[in-house]
Amino acid sequence: MSRILLALPLIALALPSPTLAQESGDDLMRTAKQLQDPRTQDTLAAVLSALVGSMLDTPVGGMVNAVAKADPTGRTREVDPDMTVADMASRDNPDFERELDSDIRDGTRMVGSMAGALAELLPQLTVLARDVEERVEAARGAARRY
Repeated sequence: MSRILLALPLIALALPSPTLAQESGDDLMRTAKQLQDPRTQDTLAAVLSALVGSMLDTPVGGMVNAVAKADPTGRTREVDPDMTVADMASRDNPDFERELDSDIRDGTRMVGSMAGALAELLPQLTVLARDVEERVEAARGAARRY
């Protein structure tokens, strides 16, 4: 959560003008509502699962060979080059894929919640954007006098 709080000023700075902040706010509200919809979350989770699944099905043989050449004394000799990323990831955790699927679904719900929270904060971020804009202009004016 602290990372989110640290990111808020950066988000505000990314809004170069109060007008843009308002337009972005309307879009953000629509997006937040959509991301909070369970059907959207299910669709997003399915797409992410498909993308991750594709990565997990990647054979590691080429990677193992490259690493073995770079470090012939390493543990890569112990890896079956026909293994996939999923095989390697689940060696120490047989529940890896089930837990990953659960994490993806939890993550999509979290994204919806975070988008809603950001949409609620947008009025404050808009005020902050105005304040930053005014202070930057004042600083530029002061710098021009020198």
